[in-house]
Amino acid sequence: MSKRLYPVVALLVAAVLLVACGGGGGAGKPPVAMQKYETSTFAMEYPSAWEKSSLEMMGISMAFFSPQKIDTTDPNNLDLSTLGSDYPIVVVMTAPQSVAGAMGMDDIDAAMSDMDITREPDVKVIKQGDTTMGGAKGKIFVGTGTDPDIGKMGAHVVMAKRDDGTVLVFMGATPDKDMDKNMKIFEYMQAAFKFK
Repeated sequence: MSKRLYPVVALLVAAVLLVACGGGGGAGKPPVAMQKYETSTFAMEYPSAWEKSSLEMMGISMAFFSPQKIDTTDPNNLDLSTLGSDYPIVVVMTAPQSVAGAMGMDDIDAAMSDMDITREPDVKVIKQGDTTMGGAKGKIFVGTGTDPDIGKMGAHVVMAKRDDGTVLVFMGATPDKDMDKNMKIFEYMQAAFKFK
């Protein structure tokens, strides 16, 4: 190898090592102060000023992150359609293969197609297509639009499936207030997510 190539190769190796170790790549710099949330299957970061709640139901694990506490003591009173109307919220759901199949979530393409809101008026697609989350391959939709009940809002939705069939759903929703800031938080949370 020519001596002139040594510095170039050294820089490439250093860049690969930094990305592999999480430095200089991955989630990048957090947009706000973050704290760690861990379960037996995954770890992720969420804003330190936000509250967290969790719920286990029929084999599905759900975690909620928002500036306001989400009451999960009675799942029958949990109205997911209104969450995100007054403040940002992130819902992370994991379902094992058996449950995901029974709920029709095992086909990521079909599930995301069913949730396609790009047909609605006033929708601006920021990002749509293939992605990964914690190494699981999936689909992403990031966009803004107007909901008749909520008003102008932003959404960040990822559905991904691990090789073992576990399905992961990541949904972030924010009202118009602080939308740009909250959309950056959602993006960071997705990038910082890791399966164990």
